[in-house]
Amino acid sequence: MCQFCKRFFKYLSSGLFFFLSYSLVGGQTLPDSISLALDTIKTSEAKSFYLSELAYEFVHVNMQFAGTLTKMAEKYADESNNAEAMGNSYNISGIIEHTRGNYQEAIKYYYSALRVWEIEKDTAWMAATLNNLGIVYYLIGDYQRSLEQYLRSVSLALILKDSSRLSSVYNNIGIVLDLQQDLDKAYTYYLKGLYFARANNNKDGMATAYNNIGEIFNQKQIFDSALFYYDKSLKINMEIGRTSGIADSYLNFGDVANQMGDFLLAFKYLDIAEDYYLQIGDSVVLIDVQLLRAETYFAQKLYADALKHIDKIIPFAIDLGNLDYLKRIYQLRSQILESKADFKNALIDFKKFKAVVDSVSAQEVQNKLQNFELQYEFDKQKTQFEIQTIKAQNEANLIIATQKRNRNLVLMILLIVVVIAGFLYRMSVIRKRINEELLLKNQQVNEQTEELKQTLHQLSEREQQLMETNKTKDRMFSIIGHDLRGPVGSLQKLLELLTEQFESFSNDELKEMLVTARDSSQQTFNLLENLLLWARAQKDDVVFSPAIFSVNSLVEENVRLLRGTADIKSISIYNIVEDDCIAFCDANSVKTIFRNLISNAVKFTIDGGSIEISCQREMEFILVSVKDNGVGIKKEVLEKLFVFNQIFTTYGTHNEKGTGLGLKLCYDLALLNRGDLSVKSDVNNGSCFTLRLPINNQENER
Repeated sequence: MCQFCKRFFKYLSSGLFFFLSYSLVGGQTLPDSISLALDTIKTSEAKSFYLSELAYEFVHVNMQFAGTLTKMAEKYADESNNAEAMGNSYNISGIIEHTRGNYQEAIKYYYSALRVWEIEKDTAWMAATLNNLGIVYYLIGDYQRSLEQYLRSVSLALILKDSSRLSSVYNNIGIVLDLQQDLDKAYTYYLKGLYFARANNNKDGMATAYNNIGEIFNQKQIFDSALFYYDKSLKINMEIGRTSGIADSYLNFGDVANQMGDFLLAFKYLDIAEDYYLQIGDSVVLIDVQLLRAETYFAQKLYADALKHIDKIIPFAIDLGNLDYLKRIYQLRSQILESKADFKNALIDFKKFKAVVDSVSAQEVQNKLQNFELQYEFDKQKTQFEIQTIKAQNEANLIIATQKRNRNLVLMILLIVVVIAGFLYRMSVIRKRINEELLLKNQQVNEQTEELKQTLHQLSEREQQLMETNKTKDRMFSIIGHDLRGPVGSLQKLLELLTEQFESFSNDELKEMLVTARDSSQQTFNLLENLLLWARAQKDDVVFSPAIFSVNSLVEENVRLLRGTADIKSISIYNIVEDDCIAFCDANSVKTIFRNLISNAVKFTIDGGSIEISCQREMEFILVSVKDNGVGIKKEVLEKLFVFNQIFTTYGTHNEKGTGLGLKLCYDLALLNRGDLSVKSDVNNGSCFTLRLPINNQENER
């Protein structure tokens, strides 16, 4: 069915939605209203699409009526023998049963729709249906199967480059991992969801991702970070006017305040959240609000108030049939009664809690058995379809082979005639072609002579480049040999002195000599590490594995490593890189860059100085700056700081000695990560080295 027709029937169904709603309320016979609309549509296929769209509009208004429309849509789809119409009606039926809470029925319909999309090779609808299946499996507690469907949906969304779908599914995967207490993996998937939401400027997806990241920090009891991300989510929800998201944010604020012991603030946030939930009529989430109120009163030992709110929501939880809510309610009520020394009633509620736990386990087993049956039936029908398809294909191939054999016979006869005619024609023109070939050969000889001259010139230039490269390497290894020999020799002499005259030194002298030995060995280790990495880079032997990483974690790892050295000189290091500062880079090489830059900053900063590491975004890149208030760099040195064949060293403020190799290595590694390294400096006022890295995989985007 053409896309224009689909859009026409979608608008037609939306326009009649209010008319049909009025008819239902007013008592007019519904089939008459549908008949008037269906009379304007000629084909069964089009009628099926129209009824499916209309059913979707009524899902949250009149569930029974929506189900009736869907059955009619299935009937017309079957009459038309149109696979796409049938798949569409199956999908709507799955959504209706999903919304009703009939999850097993929803799974059956989704699998039927999925089978249609696989036959039709409709990748977009397959991704959407797999996501729906993942949500249903998550709701019934089958987290393993939920993850399987989500990951299949992700693989299809990546093929389609559907950023919106990727953002939604990555957030869903994070939620499942969160429930399984795999918080670190959940955090990684929430970051991926945030990344694709930003790429698509999807405000709804960004708000969801920020809220989920806040949940991770809340569970880890890192409350400042949790509140930071909850606030980001709240601001976006207010911007787009999503009332449910605003309510969720205030509920989360109340949870954090409760855990921090600020009970008055917790009640304030819960009141705001409850007002928003009442506006949208979400009675299910109101159970969460009352549960959190009860927990807050319980934490203050106000047992009567806690019981009042618990007893208020028990009927709603029973009507809803949600075993998770009932499990939490009876467990909390048992704890409250036990604290009041009402052990008899506490035992009664504890038994109810255990009964609910047993029911949940039994329900999970039943769900898994039904899921296995559904999967078996789906695979069986899929295999039967493939067998029928292969049989039909073989019959078609036989017909095609017969036609091909007859065609080849005719072509062979024509070919013989053409060959004879071609031979006669060729004999007539062969003399002319020989002359043309001689002229062409002369021209080729002249061209080859010119190419030989150019090749000789290129070889001469290459020889000159190799000579320059050998000179550079000779100079490099000479400097390295000198700088490596110095600290190793000093360390050897110091150890000989300690070995031979150990007892003649005081404790302070021994401590000072050991500190010197430690600094010398650390200097030697850093030199060797830079040297080995540089050598591997020259041979193109560096393992380069770029991915999306949090820059803050890479910076913080090096700050912890070098903080001891900085403390010796009373230097303060401030890392103000935000958690959501991400880059597409190779983590190992970028950590090496930060280690060298921060180490140099410590080296050339005077005692009591400070170092600041910050990050900002510029178009499709991030700029990470390492700024110190040290001795600075002279202008004539700045001009040749990254020139490889002009290596030089400078002593630090405590006479720390370097090799000059580190900055050259940093520059090479920055280029390897498709970025660059720059520097600004003012003598006696400090230096600022800035590393630019891409945010996205630019090659894939191209």
